[in-house]
Amino acid sequence: MAGVIHSNLPVFDGKDFDDWCVKMEAILGFQEVDDIVKKGFKEPLKNDTEDVKKEYKENKRLDCKARMLLHQCISATIFQKVSKAVTAKEVWDILQNGYGNSGKVKKVRLQALQRQYELLGMGEEETVTEYLGRIQNLVNDMRACGKVVKDRKIIEKILRTLTPQYDHIVITIEECKDLETLKMEELQNSLVAHEQRILERKNAEKATSQATSQALQARSNQNFKNRGRGRGRSRGGRGGRNGGRGTKPSEQTNEDNGSERKTENSRGGRQSRGRGRKGYDKRNIQCFTCSKYGHYSSECWYNEDAKGTKNGESANLAQETGDSESDHVVLMSTVERSRKENRGKSTQMKYNEETGSPTDRCYGTYVSISEKDVHALGVGRYVSSPGEHVSSPCEMGHAAPTHALLSNNTDRVVTDESCSWYLDTGCSNHMTGRREWLVDLDSSIRSCVKFADNSTIMAEGIGKVLINCKNDKIAYMEDVLYVPTMKSNLLSLGQLLEKGYTMSMLQRHIEVFDSKQRLVIKAPLAKNRTFKVNLDAAAIQCLSAMNKEEERWTWHYRFGHLNFKSLRDLNSRGLVLGVPLIDAPTKICEGCAIGKQSRSKFKSFAPKRAKQPLEVVHSDVCGPFDVPSLGGNKYFLIFVDEWTRKIWLYLLKEKKEVYSLFVKFCAMVERQSTLQIKTFRTDGGGEFNSGEMKRLCDNKGIVHEVIAPYTPQHNGLAERRNRMLLDMTRCMIKGKRLQHCLWGEAVSTAAYLLNRSPTKALSSCTPEEAWSGVKPTAHHLRIFGSVCYKHVPDDRRRKLDDKSETLILVGFHPTGAYRLYDAAKKQIVISRDVKVDEATTFEWKDDEAPDVVSSWLDEEQITAESEIRSTEEQVTVDSGIGNRRSERTRFPSTRLQDHEVFTDNEITDSGDLLHCVFLADAEVLTWEQAIDIKEWKEAMLEELRAIEKNRTWEMMDLPHNKQAIEVKWVFKTKYKPNGDVAKLKARLVAKGFLQKPGIDFTEVYAPVARIETVRLVIAVASFKNWKICQMDVKSAFLNGPLEEEVYVRQPPGFERKGEEQKVFKLNKALYGLRQAPRAWNKHIDSLLVRLGFQKCTVEFGIYTKSSRQQGMLLICFYVDDLLITGDSMDEIERLKRRMKEEYEMTDLGSLSYFLGLEWLQTTNGVYLHQKRYINEVLKRFKMEKCNSTTIPVMTNLRLTDHLEEKKVDATLYKQIVGSLRYICNSRPDISYGVGLISRFMSDPRQSHLAAAKHVLRYLKGTADFGLFFPKKCDNVKRALEAWYDADWCGDKVDRKSTFGYLFKYMGATISWCSKKQNVVALSSCKAEYIAAAETACQCVWLETIFEELKIKCERPVQLQIDNKSAISLAKNPVFHGKSKHIETKFHFLREQVNKGRLELAHCSSEDQTTDVFTKALKQSRFEKLRTSLNIIPMRNSD
Repeated sequence: MAGVIHSNLPVFDGKDFDDWCVKMEAILGFQEVDDIVKKGFKEPLKNDTEDVKKEYKENKRLDCKARMLLHQCISATIFQKVSKAVTAKEVWDILQNGYGNSGKVKKVRLQALQRQYELLGMGEEETVTEYLGRIQNLVNDMRACGKVVKDRKIIEKILRTLTPQYDHIVITIEECKDLETLKMEELQNSLVAHEQRILERKNAEKATSQATSQALQARSNQNFKNRGRGRGRSRGGRGGRNGGRGTKPSEQTNEDNGSERKTENSRGGRQSRGRGRKGYDKRNIQCFTCSKYGHYSSECWYNEDAKGTKNGESANLAQETGDSESDHVVLMSTVERSRKENRGKSTQMKYNEETGSPTDRCYGTYVSISEKDVHALGVGRYVSSPGEHVSSPCEMGHAAPTHALLSNNTDRVVTDESCSWYLDTGCSNHMTGRREWLVDLDSSIRSCVKFADNSTIMAEGIGKVLINCKNDKIAYMEDVLYVPTMKSNLLSLGQLLEKGYTMSMLQRHIEVFDSKQRLVIKAPLAKNRTFKVNLDAAAIQCLSAMNKEEERWTWHYRFGHLNFKSLRDLNSRGLVLGVPLIDAPTKICEGCAIGKQSRSKFKSFAPKRAKQPLEVVHSDVCGPFDVPSLGGNKYFLIFVDEWTRKIWLYLLKEKKEVYSLFVKFCAMVERQSTLQIKTFRTDGGGEFNSGEMKRLCDNKGIVHEVIAPYTPQHNGLAERRNRMLLDMTRCMIKGKRLQHCLWGEAVSTAAYLLNRSPTKALSSCTPEEAWSGVKPTAHHLRIFGSVCYKHVPDDRRRKLDDKSETLILVGFHPTGAYRLYDAAKKQIVISRDVKVDEATTFEWKDDEAPDVVSSWLDEEQITAESEIRSTEEQVTVDSGIGNRRSERTRFPSTRLQDHEVFTDNEITDSGDLLHCVFLADAEVLTWEQAIDIKEWKEAMLEELRAIEKNRTWEMMDLPHNKQAIEVKWVFKTKYKPNGDVAKLKARLVAKGFLQKPGIDFTEVYAPVARIETVRLVIAVASFKNWKICQMDVKSAFLNGPLEEEVYVRQPPGFERKGEEQKVFKLNKALYGLRQAPRAWNKHIDSLLVRLGFQKCTVEFGIYTKSSRQQGMLLICFYVDDLLITGDSMDEIERLKRRMKEEYEMTDLGSLSYFLGLEWLQTTNGVYLHQKRYINEVLKRFKMEKCNSTTIPVMTNLRLTDHLEEKKVDATLYKQIVGSLRYICNSRPDISYGVGLISRFMSDPRQSHLAAAKHVLRYLKGTADFGLFFPKKCDNVKRALEAWYDADWCGDKVDRKSTFGYLFKYMGATISWCSKKQNVVALSSCKAEYIAAAETACQCVWLETIFEELKIKCERPVQLQIDNKSAISLAKNPVFHGKSKHIETKFHFLREQVNKGRLELAHCSSEDQTTDVFTKALKQSRFEKLRTSLNIIPMRNSD
């Protein structure tokens, strides 16, 4: 069979390639050549075996066969493209590449197909087979694009989108069958069977209806005059529809069973025995007038010629006559309605003589009938002829003046008719004589009821009758006439018909259905041939009615307290489906009065500019809210399209999320609408004006309009939407007494409802329809916050467990389900199996009860910028002063949004926040707690003794016009390098933030030694084998005399009894005063100068003293910490004694712990490390158990902005970078890595955080490494050595170069740098030249320090570089053409070279030590350069 080739093969002509591929795969598989086409085959080698060559021949034959099949299945045009292919695989690949959908094309097509699939629904006239075929075709196309669509999802989609007539079978399938195992074929069979049953039922009802309508018509035939002489009981008369001529209408019944007589269309009637013409079968005859079957056009009752108007004959409804017990109902009557007040004149209705239709609305028109005609009918019913018309209130659109009454005409007394109502087609309005039943009775409307005998009675008003239903609801009947003399109550079937009800009379019963085909009334035929029903609570079973007053308020609550004008527009303008026509009530909604009370609105300044969707988008942020939402959110962000007024709402925790949400919003709306955002209008908030937002708008071509400050009216669209959302949220929360944490769900629901509510900008549709093109429906809406009962699935409960659980409705899911809140578990649940009780409020437990007392979301207390800024300034005038001050709430700058901000009053009460630097690592302890602890109290007394001993203050009364500064206690525990407690320190600090510059102080600057200066001093002392001592000045700031007049309060806890109102005048500075550092620096500077020391001119933190007899003495101080070194230990001791005489000092001995750096003095030199701090950092960021690495930066790492990556916590990232930068003081090997990650602190991403953690992992493995300052170095050629290098265009973001330099003194690393250049270099030569200029500045500074320290260094200082072009550029002015674009400041290098202070020397790349500062290196290279920096483990320092 494999060799048979069929002639009917599919031919590919360039269209439907996917379908052709499916067919070809079947053909190729049948021919057993599919593997050859898909995989191909290999040619054998020369030394292959015979079996391999034989297999190759067979494959070659199959390949030819496959090519032949492919050639036959393509058109001549396509063949030209594959004619040069030598194998079947090549042919197949060419077709796949040319016509197969690529990845991107498939994705685009899949998106379109998925949208069609989501919007797909069954049409009203569509059959099940057609609909399932459409779905299957769409699913096949999606699967061809690579989308995996499970059968269960298809089945759920089908069941979800069927028309309402299949609801019963859908529920049955979902309840009885397992959707996981259900097959499409089974589902289709069930639905088709149900569809056939529905069609059969409709056909049967249609046939019954036609037969009934034909049977109820009795009309004389004026065209046919043939008469048949019947021999019946009454002698056969003229042939007609009623049998023989002698037969009376009342006698043509079946005597055996009393059923109605069967009527025939024959002339002589089959029942009669007369000699009339033989009956003719007219069942297949179609009338040309009414298009119905069973009669000729001449016999049609719609035909003008057949109406019998010429002979005065009229068609009457045939009624059977009953027994002797039947009561006769009398006449048709008419009434005229009038008002007491001046109602204007009524106009009579005019009728078209040809059609008999009304041509104008009128009052006062009625239909009368003579008593003769009534008696001729013989029954109590009257049906008007086709030429006559009776107007009704519903038809006219207003109250009609005429009413027809069909009353009882018998002498029989009716007993207990209080709840009985007669259903009648002859009266045009409901009527009753019971005054106590009527509510809202309008007595001004009076009617005159006229009978056929011209007798009249008066109707004294019109009102409503309330009825108690079995389901405990109250129904009412409108427009019920009050006729005092009536003994019976009448229900007008005509009035019910005009209000949308339908009637059916079958099997001796009348049934009344509402507009949803639900049974309302079912009444049997009484013996007197009337229909009577007792409307009371016990008898009514299925009265489907709702109190209109309750209904209007229910829809008001369902739409989130939407105004009634908009609710009326929903129905009158056809904006949504399922909402009735609602009138505005006279009462005021208490929730709206509380939640929506607002000021008068501003007039819109900016006109509407958009002409299509997304042309102008408005946005604003609202928040923060006092209570976080369920997801921890404190803000919400909205985007409003100016053209469609569509709202998109996002909840967010921080304002910095605005950028990422805007990116997501742009992608979503542009994909949905295929349009681009053109203009983006916001306020001036920092979340909208960040650098990344500006770059995004520039890249996408979006015009970002920022409104002017304090003019929120220019962004009024977003501001008004915010106000509406908050108004609705307040109403919904307070209306159902919900917890405040549900505000996020409430505001989301409010946005959902506003998109389905009318707006002035759109006259014929809602925002949702304007955006999506689909008219929304309101059938699924329920009142927010209502109690609901969610079904518990069988697999989640035991046999006796409850089948439902009580939850709270908090929103609507896009799939049609509901969002529910579980108060016990405090979580959101989504379900479609829900029963909602809209009239009940959830009863909160004690631990769940909402705070109903708090004024949550009050407009005065909201801190939302959008709400406050949208209100105009209110200015009040102080009559005593005359100055105006705005009462508008003010907000801090957006740059402080990540900081904790306090008001002035809070700062005064809580303490000096200016000195948070002192409190950063202070003990969390108050003075009340500390004074009860012996150790801390002793520390406080020691501080006070030091102040008194130093004569820092003196007590006195506060002078007039002077202000005293508060003081506070700050407690701190000081530790030794090994972690043991060194001492407890209590510091009395003044609240200097209250001081004002120019009044309380002038100068505040105090110079200190730089960290590289400290390293330089240590390197010199280590090389010269000098002793290094450390001293600390106790309460150093207390020694600085003050020039200003400053007063402070008495210290808390130590006020003098009886003198609590007195203050201290400061003679010397206290910690916390703004001028304290400057005063201390001036005092110690004057002391050292008196002792013979000279201040370094380029480093103010170094003082030197030298003489031939005493030698060299050197002091380096940082605030109150002093390093003392020199070549004479006697001079050092003498200086210590002199300092102790002047200040209270602590001799800390040899250098061990200075500025947070650990120092270890060994026999070979001084070792600088930060092992303890590194371990603390690893523990702080939970990296103490991480795996270590051998290099700080991964090789070839290139970090960029990575805007597509997820953002990380910026505060955490900054803390990591700050800690690493402090570690760089002793670890130059991580300088490049730390500098690299420092470039992205403004917007860190995942890759940046990973790089920072990589540096921490490197420190984990090298925590005991440190910088070594040797005493001897044999390989040193020069005292001061320098290297520098630059990595050209190393930064991939702005293409700037990274440069680094390194300085060593006698082999000890003292200064280094790794930094990105400020300008973009055009070549590597320029980058090296700029780096050399920066290095020259540092070199000159170091050289000057060495000169002042009397330390000799060879001149010129040699700078080693591996770029010869840069050397030439610095030396030779001939290269001016290559350097004329370089800034002048960088030519400082050339000047220093010309002066002979610097010398540029070339070094090989292998000897270029500064590579570690400019680029990421491999492990071997990195470890070699790290060793050259003298970074070694602590164990190798000895």
